[in-house]
Amino acid sequence: MSVVWKAIFVAMVCGSVLKYFFKGTLTGVGIDLAVLFVAYFILRRFHSVNLKWSLIFLTVIKGSVMLVNLEIINGVLGSIIVIGAVGWLVLGPGYKMISAE
Repeated sequence: MSVVWKAIFVAMVCGSVLKYFFKGTLTGVGIDLAVLFVAYFILRRFHSVNLKWSLIFLTVIKGSVMLVNLEIINGVLGSIIVIGAVGWLVLGPGYKMISAE
C-alpha cells in the first residue's frame, strides 16, 4: 500500500471518529464531504496516481455512505455499492486506471 492510500485511509478513519463524536445526519454528510476534499488534496500532490479515477472510486464510496446517512438508500444497498466498487478495483480494470504506472 502506497503512502498516498495510507494517508487517505487515515483521513477516512479520522472522519469516522469525528462522526462518532458528532451525531447528526447533516453533520455526518459534512464530515464525509470534508474527508473527500482532504482526499482530493492528498491525491493532487502525487503524480503517480491517476487523479480522475481515484476520485471517482472515492466518490462512489463516500457518496453511498452519504446516501445511507441521509436515509435515501438502505444500508444493505449502500454496502452492496461499496462492495461493487471494491470489486471493480480489485478484480476489474480499476487497478490499472487508478495506478498511473
